[in-house]
Amino acid sequence: MNFNENAVEALKAFAPDIINMKTDKATIKLDASLVSDAESSFAIKVKEEQKSKVPGEDEDKEPVFEFYIEKNGKNVSNFNVPMTIIIPIENKSDALRTVYYIKTDGSREVVGGGDISEDGKSMTFKTNHFSKFTVDTLEVAFEDIIEHPFKEDIKKAVCRGILSGRDSSTFDPESTVTRAEFVMMLQNLTKYPSSAIDIAFADVKSDDWFHGAVRMVSQKGFMSGKGNDSFDLTAF
Repeated sequence: MNFNENAVEALKAFAPDIINMKTDKATIKLDASLVSDAESSFAIKVKEEQKSKVPGEDEDKEPVFEFYIEKNGKNVSNFNVPMTIIIPIENKSDALRTVYYIKTDGSREVVGGGDISEDGKSMTFKTNHFSKFTVDTLEVAFEDIIEHPFKEDIKKAVCRGILSGRDSSTFDPESTVTRAEFVMMLQNLTKYPSSAIDIAFADVKSDDWFHGAVRMVSQKGFMSGKGNDSFDLTAF
């Protein structure tokens, strides 16, 4: 889907906050801010990969889709705002399923599934970057939630990429959530990327696993520090 200079100007002038773009492969709900600095051209490309060319993907798996944005003749893969994507699903299943980001080495990372349509033919999810994505089952096998009254809700939250366990077999459902863990949940839920702004919390280091999420919630105004240059990460 290509837009020349006149079309780009029209999008800037008349587009709402969200631009819905539908191709023969997928539907993309694009934040209009991604078009605002386009000068001469803007294009969205969706490619359905041949599974035989995707490392680790079998023929009985769901389709693999690769998304591109070209702006002013250059590829753009990361965004400051999340966007919504709807991709088709070929096979119906009662199992928990999620969306995976396929890396160049063939390994996969959970993006988090959003909603499967009522007819089971599409998956809606959010992402802040473009790459290769596919839908597949997710095995949630935490031994400490087998008898837990909220085990199905826990599984769904893990499937959506909001929560994760302590390890592959332990979820620790009765533990108290710290502020550090909560900011990660917010980032996983909203899909907002880490902000580039500087933060002045003495207890947040650049190599901390929650550093990017703290920057995001601070910039968005979702959370603030506890005074005295502290974010108070271990507080509840």
